[in-house]
Amino acid sequence: MQLTLGNFLLIGSRGTGKSTLLHERFRSENVHFIGLLASDIKDLLRRDSKGFERQLAELRSDVQWIVLEEIHKAPELLDVVPMLVEASKRRFVMSGSKVRKTNQGSSDAAEGKPSVYTLYPLTFLELGDAFHLPDVLRWGTLPQLFDLSSQKKKIAYLRAYVETYFQEEIVAEKKPLLRVDCFRKFLRQAAKYNGQILNCTTIGLKIGVGLQSVQSYYSFLEETLVGYSLPGYHFLRQQSQKRHPRFYFFDLGFKRALEGTLAQDLIPETEAFDQAFKHLVIVELIRWASYFAPSWSFSYVHIALGRDIELAIERPGRPLALVQIKSASMIREQDLSNFRQLPASLPASEFYCFSLDPQPKKIGNVFCLPWREGIQHLGNVQSGTPSLETTDDL
Repeated sequence: MQLTLGNFLLIGSRGTGKSTLLHERFRSENVHFIGLLASDIKDLLRRDSKGFERQLAELRSDVQWIVLEEIHKAPELLDVVPMLVEASKRRFVMSGSKVRKTNQGSSDAAEGKPSVYTLYPLTFLELGDAFHLPDVLRWGTLPQLFDLSSQKKKIAYLRAYVETYFQEEIVAEKKPLLRVDCFRKFLRQAAKYNGQILNCTTIGLKIGVGLQSVQSYYSFLEETLVGYSLPGYHFLRQQSQKRHPRFYFFDLGFKRALEGTLAQDLIPETEAFDQAFKHLVIVELIRWASYFAPSWSFSYVHIALGRDIELAIERPGRPLALVQIKSASMIREQDLSNFRQLPASLPASEFYCFSLDPQPKKIGNVFCLPWREGIQHLGNVQSGTPSLETTDDL
């Protein structure tokens, strides 16, 4: 991740490596770290809004950077930092694990407002030779997992991760809307519905809460950076075609821990393997775009019952990219039949199928690429048409 030299806010779920990244990036003596988990700092802010400013004024004159970790524990600082930037001539770095609190109260017009970056679990590009598909589909890519040598330790880590999330993000909130017993049931149901078109009414009936509560639960998952909603793509902008969203958890291991399937193997050519593979490709594309193409937006295309295109990617200045994801090791013409069902109102688009087929090819007007090569090709604005083996039209 390339970090700006100006003020910035680094957000990301717990365990994605925010603290490690900041401590590696800012190792010189002219950096001062402040952990906002300390209650005395929060109490100081509540008692005396100027007290924190006075503390900073007492730092050595050669301190150029102030790093504020866990900023969501003291969101009041987001209003103070722009003034401190101007007054102290220092630069500020902040990190946090919630969108809701870290964005709260910050003014778009404020001088010194930080740039915002998101840190995710490790990508296939970052892992390089350490990327092993069966392991990633089963355990996910949270960084600490790669220091664990046994399945038993990995299962224990992911279960503890889920419990820590539940205790620190749900129980600690103490909000009436976030009923602890119902939210724990909801998490398991949300994991089971991962990647499906959401029916919040059905989920509510299963856990004993109303539609609005389930919708607020999903919003909370997004606010705490453990998942993303993908809306249905609008082919006709002038018509109301809003589809129920699909929801994807940010990490495959986290999702499997929630649903209690960590001890189960994922067998190729099964539905569970196919769904896990689709989940992986989608989160990898979301991470890639966040790092390198933040103007991209993602949705899915619902054609008919059982017929969908997993991703519609809007890339400003470039054609809409429609991506179907298959876990097959060989892509054939019949695997691409969903593209034939697309409506006539479809705008100019590029068609892709990302899969485990190692042979790049073009079938009709669909570029069929190995999934990692496909992600890199999508983001390469200079790529043009790849050199592919061509088969008959669809």
